[in-house]
Amino acid sequence: MIRRERIAGETVDLGAMTITPEYEAIGLAAPGARALYQRPTAIRVERDATVEWLTVPDVTRQGQILLYAGAALCGLAALLVSGARGRTR
Repeated sequence: MIRRERIAGETVDLGAMTITPEYEAIGLAAPGARALYQRPTAIRVERDATVEWLTVPDVTRQGQILLYAGAALCGLAALLVSGARGRTR
């Protein structure tokens, strides 16, 4: 079972400003195994009766995508080189 939810963290009052962090939790549950991935998504800032959300970029996910893309390109290059060697012999 996969579960996904947005959760608000502990609110901090700074005079006329209130700051609340928000994050996303993704959980995976299977018989005998569980996994949880949490990532920050935004910071909610309230001041003078206005609410503003400051998004938090997920640098870890961006890095993972770059690593997977690089690995796929290296694998493709290796297949092309090994295929070219097989045809010239």
